[in-house]
Amino acid sequence: VENGWQPDETTVKEIAEKILNILVYLQQLTPPIIHRDIKPQNIIYQPDTGKLFLVDFGAVKDTYNNTVMASTVVGTYGYMAPEQFRGQALLSTDLYSLGCTLLFLLTGKSPAELPQKKLKIKFNSAVKIDRNLSRWIENCIEPNEQYRYQVAKDAKDSLIGNDFEQNKNRNIPK
Repeated sequence: VENGWQPDETTVKEIAEKILNILVYLQQLTPPIIHRDIKPQNIIYQPDTGKLFLVDFGAVKDTYNNTVMASTVVGTYGYMAPEQFRGQALLSTDLYSLGCTLLFLLTGKSPAELPQKKLKIKFNSAVKIDRNLSRWIENCIEPNEQYRYQVAKDAKDSLIGNDFEQNKNRNIPK
């Protein structure tokens, strides 16, 4: 990206799917693994082969970890979910970071540089993408974790199935 590479929307969706495959795997482990620092610098993508690697698991947290590190703020500003500032990490935390990473790929800007209103990143004026993909990303980067996709499998099913409308409000508490 620093050298001028800006992927198109189709490539961004493919990258999202590959990262979601990794997250689905990590979340199915016992205990589930939360990366906590998904950002462009921690993704190795080889456009010529389509291979993608998620690296730097130094901030990893399993959901049963109750050490002092559990209350430590870990992550990268601009890509961290709001709950990380409170020392919390949920399965949906990585989905927030994924959404922010995709925004960087689409806009070439750090999400911290994009306008915000009440912690919500307002990115639509910075990029022209399919309305469904825009809504999907909005769900991923929802600051209130209760309204975000809860697990990678739900996010992946929505992205692949193009079932954006059905899943948009899926996790809203009654």
